[in-house]
Amino acid sequence: MKIKDIRKLLEGLDGPLFNGTPRDPKRIPDILRQLKEIWEKYPDLRLSQLIGNLQTRDGDLYNVEDQQLIDRLRDLYNDRKA
Repeated sequence: MKIKDIRKLLEGLDGPLFNGTPRDPKRIPDILRQLKEIWEKYPDLRLSQLIGNLQTRDGDLYNVEDQQLIDRLRDLYNDRKA
């Protein structure tokens, strides 16, 4: 595949990665903290299993925003915040 073909494929994609709107890197520590809280309740699960179970239930997760992913994990593992 040539570079011009790759560019053509990417032209139709949406999202901050391709439209020039950067995501706030300050969100990362909080997202990781929330993931850690959920994962620590299920320490026998590998990270890929923790998230893979969600993919089995919800399908493609590629375009899911970070907080939506955490919310879905909390829902799947019945870990809603009070």
